[in-house]
Amino acid sequence: DGSWDGQPDLFSFNFNGYSGKFFFDTTGAFLIHSVQDLKISYQKCTSCPPAILPGSIIEFTILTPDGLKYVFGNTGAYEYSKMISNGCKIKDYTQPIVTAWYLKTIHNPKTNGIFTFNYSSNQIQYDQSYNETFSYPQSYPSPCGSSSSQVCVSVKTDYGVILNSIWAGNETVNFTTSAGRTDLNGLSGNTQINGLNIQVNTTTILEYTFHQSIVTSTDAVQPLVSALSKN
Repeated sequence: DGSWDGQPDLFSFNFNGYSGKFFFDTTGAFLIHSVQDLKISYQKCTSCPPAILPGSIIEFTILTPDGLKYVFGNTGAYEYSKMISNGCKIKDYTQPIVTAWYLKTIHNPKTNGIFTFNYSSNQIQYDQSYNETFSYPQSYPSPCGSSSSQVCVSVKTDYGVILNSIWAGNETVNFTTSAGRTDLNGLSGNTQINGLNIQVNTTTILEYTFHQSIVTSTDAVQPLVSALSKN
């Protein structure tokens, strides 16, 4: 928006045994913090979707020492979000910003083999932060005034994706999904993976079913996968 940015954005990655972080310097070059020898490039959108800021980074490509090319993001494989604050004067980010890029393809130049990851979109909303401020007159209780309070809630909306399938040649891994997670405020799309099946051509050779349950506790407990069955 033309304002100075006092701190560069920090990007992190973790895939297939490779992990690290990187950021852009003042010249726009990558500075990579990783023990592996990687080459990273990116692509900005020229005809951006209406919801995305023009010039946003839409895709990253990472080349690994073995020659494999990993592509993250682009059509249907990125996540963007916006944040609105209620009850207080905090900067709102109503224009969605791309915040995550999901693995889209793996290309092996030696065999020309390609793994393709397919996703479907979903949308969730949650309170990112909550704070309450109390104000009192200098002398309280006092006839000069009364106490006051202000509640500030920052609500974040994530426009994300969920994995549908992985395709490679005549082999496919299909994931069955649903909107069954009651711990999420799901506005649209599926948020829960219920199982998967592996197909060669169109024949299913292996199938797994995930049984999930929500655990209620007085402590901070996340939903757990309670069982896994194989057919």
